[in-house]
Amino acid sequence: MKERPILFSGPMVRAILEGHKTQTRRMVKKALMEHFDPPRGEGDVKAGYPWICGYWEENVSAVNVCPYGQPGDGLWVRETWRASWTNDDEAPSEMDMGTDIRYEADGFETLCGNYAWSKKVRPSIFMPRWASRILLEVTVVRVERLQDISEDDAMAEGVEYDQGWEEEPGWGFRDYSTDSDFVFADARHSYRSLWESINGPQSWDANPWVWVVEFKRVSP
Repeated sequence: MKERPILFSGPMVRAILEGHKTQTRRMVKKALMEHFDPPRGEGDVKAGYPWICGYWEENVSAVNVCPYGQPGDGLWVRETWRASWTNDDEAPSEMDMGTDIRYEADGFETLCGNYAWSKKVRPSIFMPRWASRILLEVTVVRVERLQDISEDDAMAEGVEYDQGWEEEPGWGFRDYSTDSDFVFADARHSYRSLWESINGPQSWDANPWVWVVEFKRVSP
């Protein structure tokens, strides 16, 4: 299995661990798009073959050059983390494999206890391979417009839903622009707020081409 690293935010890490997230969408870089002919039709888009590459090799589909791999490949998750204060002067590359670490997505109180965890939070980009606790296997790769996401696919992106209390049920899906409210009646609007919280205001309106990577979690 060929492996690649991939970054996920805390909420998305929790969604993967809970089994709610089985898809991720990542923007197709402009430099890559310039090597492809225009989309040939809606049917090709839905099948995941909207472009024919004219740069590397004749008649090679765009999905064959997806930077997130092909079906059967592995994605090891990088997430925000920290170690003990005794490791503060060590770069991640200098730490011994098996150094005690904690994952920010789990929440501080649940893992802190009496142990002196550092106040130095390590960005996900600096997580070494040995520290990753989540391995994913790519099952499907396709390309589509961002706004073509369906309600089911938005739910597969792991957006959070709150049923509310017994006295006040049915709040809805999370608004990631506020990071606390559950106000949306459908998952697509929730995913839109998630996308814009990551990629900036009006990035949804731009409706870019995106890689759609479906995956399943692999047991350690």
